[in-house]
Amino acid sequence: MRIITISMLIASFAAAAIGQTLSSIPASFVDIGFGARPAALGGAFAAVSNDVNALMWNPAGLAVIDHNQATFAYTNQLGLVPYQYVGLAHPLEANTRSVGLAVVSSGDKALRELTVQATYAQSITADLKAGVSVKYRHASFGGNTLDGGDYFVFDPEEVSEGMANQVQGSANGFGLDVGVTYALTHTVTFGVVLKDIVAPMSWSSKVNSTTASAKGSYSESLPAEIAIGSAVQVRDNFLVVVDYNPATSKNISNKLRAGGELTLLKIVALRAGIIQYLSNDINTAYSFGVGCRAPIGGSIAAVFDYTYMHQTLAATQRFSFGVEF
Repeated sequence: MRIITISMLIASFAAAAIGQTLSSIPASFVDIGFGARPAALGGAFAAVSNDVNALMWNPAGLAVIDHNQATFAYTNQLGLVPYQYVGLAHPLEANTRSVGLAVVSSGDKALRELTVQATYAQSITADLKAGVSVKYRHASFGGNTLDGGDYFVFDPEEVSEGMANQVQGSANGFGLDVGVTYALTHTVTFGVVLKDIVAPMSWSSKVNSTTASAKGSYSESLPAEIAIGSAVQVRDNFLVVVDYNPATSKNISNKLRAGGELTLLKIVALRAGIIQYLSNDINTAYSFGVGCRAPIGGSIAAVFDYTYMHQTLAATQRFSFGVEF
C-alpha cells in the first residue's frame, strides 16, 4: 500500500508537465539514456537501478549501493552528436543512504549543452527506496563560424549575410526527478521514476542582422518522462527487466523496453535488449552489450561496459569505464 500511495503521489506531479513543448532549438536536452549497461538492456532500468547508473535512470536505486562508484561514458549519438557523462556515487550509510553527482556535456559550438545533477537516495523501509535528483542546465548555441572559402558556390556577400542571420544565444534552467523502487520479494523488484516533473528553461537569442530578428527572450519547460518497470532475478546470474514509458506529449512515443543480463563467473556479463515504439513510424531498436568487472586489489575493481545499438536512423556504440572502491 505504501508503494502504491507514493507512486500515485509522484504521478500527480507529472500531470502538470504533460503536453509541454520542446524548445525551438532542435534536440534540446534530449535524454538519450546514459551508461552502456542500461543501454544494453534496452533502457529497461527503472527497477534494476542498483549501481552508479541509477543517477540517470532512477535515483531511488542509489540507496542500495555499499561502496563508492565512479563512471565515465562516451557516446556519439547517431554519429552526429558527441555526449560525455561522468557520474559519482557515495554511500553515506551502506545499503541505506547515498548521494551522487553527475555531469553531462554534449554538442559543439553550434549547440552545446551542459547538465549538472545532484542526487539523494534513502531507504524508507527494508523494501522501499526513494530518491530525488535536482539538475541545473545550461545551453549555448550559434557560436560556430563559417569560412567563405569552404563555400565556393556562394558569393562572399551571401556567406556574410548568412553569418549575420545566424541565431546566437544561451539558456539556463533546472529539472527535478523523483523515483521509488520496491522489492516485492528477494527476486522481484518494481520501480517508478518521473523525470523533469518540473523543468523550466529560460532562453535568450539574437542575430547580428539589421533586417532579421530572433525570438528574443522566452521561457518554456521540457516535457516530463515516466518509466514504470520491473526486474526479475530468474537465477543468481540471470536478470530479466521490462519497462514501460507512456507518452507525455504528442511529440513522444509510448515505448516498451525489455532486456536480459547473463553474468558469467561474476566477471563477464552478456546483455541484450529491445525497444518497441508503440506509436511511431520508428518501430523497433535493438541493443547488444558486454561488461567486465575486474578486481584490482582489496575492495577496488575496474568496470568496462560496451553496447552496440541498432536503430533505424543509424547504429550507435556506447562505452563506459568505471571504478568501484
